[in-house]
Amino acid sequence: MVGHLLLMVLWLGVAPSFSIDVPLPAAILIRGEPVRVTALGGRQRRSLPENVTEETKCAGDEYKHPDLNHCCKKCSAGYYRTQHCPEKNKVTVCQPCKEGTFTELSNYITRCKRCSSCISQNWQVVVRGCTQDKDTVCGCRRSQFQVKVANTFKCQNCSHCLNGTVSVPCNGYNDTICTCHYGFYFDWGSRKCLSCDMCNDQNCQQHCPPKLEVKTTNPEEIPYWLYALLGLLSLICLAGVTTLIVRKHLKKYIWNAHKVPSPSSMTDPKSLSESPLIVKTEDPQSVSSISGNIVHTGQYVQGAEEVLCKSLPLPDVTQPTRIQCFQDPVELYTLVDNIPIPRWKEFARRLGLSDNDIDRSERDNRCCRDAQYDMLQTWKDRVGHSGSTRDTVCKVLREMELAGCIEKIQECL
Repeated sequence: MVGHLLLMVLWLGVAPSFSIDVPLPAAILIRGEPVRVTALGGRQRRSLPENVTEETKCAGDEYKHPDLNHCCKKCSAGYYRTQHCPEKNKVTVCQPCKEGTFTELSNYITRCKRCSSCISQNWQVVVRGCTQDKDTVCGCRRSQFQVKVANTFKCQNCSHCLNGTVSVPCNGYNDTICTCHYGFYFDWGSRKCLSCDMCNDQNCQQHCPPKLEVKTTNPEEIPYWLYALLGLLSLICLAGVTTLIVRKHLKKYIWNAHKVPSPSSMTDPKSLSESPLIVKTEDPQSVSSISGNIVHTGQYVQGAEEVLCKSLPLPDVTQPTRIQCFQDPVELYTLVDNIPIPRWKEFARRLGLSDNDIDRSERDNRCCRDAQYDMLQTWKDRVGHSGSTRDTVCKVLREMELAGCIEKIQECL
């Protein structure tokens, strides 16, 4: 090895100025290539072949010609290439995509891609049709969401929030998210709000109220004062119900007590014959015991007739009959509020008002309640105090078979 090196040094000193190739061991090869030694002691690498040139780099919207070493412009989206550009800075020949095909990006392909079609078996619908530069967009109907299946999807109905409210509506690949009512929890598997009674794990127990333990109480442990309190409350309720019933019957009694019998009924011989003060006897010798005294029947009948005559009211002005008239406007409004509106005109006609009176009241008063009050005021002015009585109103309501209205009016008055 050392001998070879010495021989090479001596040769360089005496060799003429021309280059030779010297085989060297692999240990002193430079970059894996043999060294060319010149007369000046310099080194140079082997030159590239003449038919090899540097690789041409193209811009992003260009592509390299497959046969010639120059760049061509790509076709725009919606077009495809039919011919390469013949030279640099020359135009590439492009054609638009036909119907049913598309290209989304700038390209130099020789044919457009076929448009996709929605799969009806998966309940897909067309959201946007295919164009020259956009493919078909498929989706789901309203109230549906997408579920991934292999390299496509299928549509499913959105879950309904029974026993809860919608927190996040279903959209895209996400189903509905519910906020459940109190006592329910959301089950992610079934996408439903289930009752907390069905909860068996700790995950759902976090969303459910704590369970209350019901303790049974022995009747002997209940204090006696609680029984006394319940009895007192029962007595109070019973007293209240009794008071209401008594007041209702008392109002009816007061209403009927104000009614004064007519003079004709009081002078009727039949009514006089039914009076307990008159006792008919066939035997003039019979006697009766009254207040411990024995009197003849003829004397008793005479005394009874005198007492009856004194007790009967006289039809003159010395003792006028009590007649209840509608004087307070509140009483008139009570009639307005308790008589059904569909039968109001019938009630007004039965009181004696004409259709002209009814139309005039409705025309002068826009409010229905005011028009009804005006009709009653017209009737009251026309018949006077002697005719506008409660008895007249009750008689008309009975003829109309509105006995329930009479009871309501009696309770209010």
